[in-house]
Amino acid sequence: MAYLGDYKAGTIVDFKFTTVSTTGAPTTLAGSPAAAVYKINGTTESTAGVTLTVDFDTRTGLNHVRVDTSADSAFYAAAADYAVVLTAGTVGGTSVAGYVIALFSIEHRSVNSTIISDTIAQSNHVTVISPITSSTMTLDKGDAYQASDGTAITLTKAAGEIGWPTTVSTIDWSCWPDATLLAEQPSAVGLDDIALTGVTSSGGTLSLSAAQTSTLAATTGKGRYRFKFIANRATNPKTIRSGILTVREADGN
Repeated sequence: MAYLGDYKAGTIVDFKFTTVSTTGAPTTLAGSPAAAVYKINGTTESTAGVTLTVDFDTRTGLNHVRVDTSADSAFYAAAADYAVVLTAGTVGGTSVAGYVIALFSIEHRSVNSTIISDTIAQSNHVTVISPITSSTMTLDKGDAYQASDGTAITLTKAAGEIGWPTTVSTIDWSCWPDATLLAEQPSAVGLDDIALTGVTSSGGTLSLSAAQTSTLAATTGKGRYRFKFIANRATNPKTIRSGILTVREADGN
């Protein structure tokens, strides 16, 4: 199983995997094999846009999967992770249904080259007040960032900035650990869909409690988390800011 990367919505995901016998020899995936895609932690599988080719290019045991994410824009939506799973098939007479063969995400990691390009293109037009600077953000683990004491995080659209929707009714902020942090700290978690307050067409205010930042893992190096702000998430989602988040220990180290 491999993480294939982060893709723009509507693109095609291609990958290959090999089925082998107990001796390690490439073996045909038999028994009317099929594959499906699961979204995040949902139990609903989708076969929309999924094509599984067995013995690809007549190579025994070499299988090719294509996932056309334009086949179902509601299922293959931005800001989500996906798992490709075998739902039927046998290898050497043994069922392999339930094997996860690949993972990918759609606009859920800032490491994607297109997403990074979008961020860089917009960074000269945005004013974001500390602790965010352009496409980076730093938080202290266990600290509170609250409007009531003047420490909340303010996102502001600059004059002439492009890339924002004409109408902004909601803005939500999320962060998640990257693959490097998960390898270092498998129990690391993120924060999902924290609603900004005071939202207007030019920005809003993000408040985080000490309890919320305490759940984040302190990072051993710069980054290790990714973050993004999404406008109109429930109706017509648009990422208006994304980047790298560093979580420091409370002493600032």
